[in-house]
Amino acid sequence: NKKDAAFYAEYGLNYFKIGDYTKSIDIWNRIFELDAKNVGALNSIGTAFMMKNQVDDAIVLFKKAIELDPENQLAKNNLAWAIGEQQKMKK
Repeated sequence: NKKDAAFYAEYGLNYFKIGDYTKSIDIWNRIFELDAKNVGALNSIGTAFMMKNQVDDAIVLFKKAIELDPENQLAKNNLAWAIGEQQKMKK
């Protein structure tokens, strides 16, 4: 049976919900084998990086999501969140 991007999105979300962010990132990265420009996966992985306090990594992904889909409000919101957290960490 062929697994699609939606399968991996949901599968990764299950691990995200229980706090296993590393596993969710690994699973969501499989989406790029199917769809190299999947903005949803970029947002999801970026959010998992935020939960792991890897803010700089998250910012890179959110910016890439916006490059691919400039109208993506979720990516814009996530980027604003990440930049806000980055600024707090510098204080």
